[in-house]
Amino acid sequence: MQGKVHVLGFIPTGEVIDYLERARALVIPTHADSIPLVFGEALQTATPVIATEIGDLGDLVREHGLGLVVQPNSVSQLRDALVKMMLQEYNIAAPAADLVGQLSPEAAVARFLEVTNAG
Repeated sequence: MQGKVHVLGFIPTGEVIDYLERARALVIPTHADSIPLVFGEALQTATPVIATEIGDLGDLVREHGLGLVVQPNSVSQLRDALVKMMLQEYNIAAPAADLVGQLSPEAAVARFLEVTNAG
């Protein structure tokens, strides 16, 4: 994977967007964050993800076809997922846009009003 995988430190937001738009996949190897901020950034740039099975993250990735899910601390699963992402094309534009819409503040308010019968 030499020359194919890049680990970056802190970068400005504009560069994050540029990297995500050009990336084959974003690896989210979280051990604690159920839905980290970078997941929303990946959705907004339609960047497929490789996520760990933590909180709701794995379920969202699977249910919406946004990429691949691996178990935390599984180097072999992460390796296999990286190889699979390099060999296959993942177009997540439609499901990512759909989920962004579902997670929007407007959708949250509408759902709240629906559930509380205030709407």
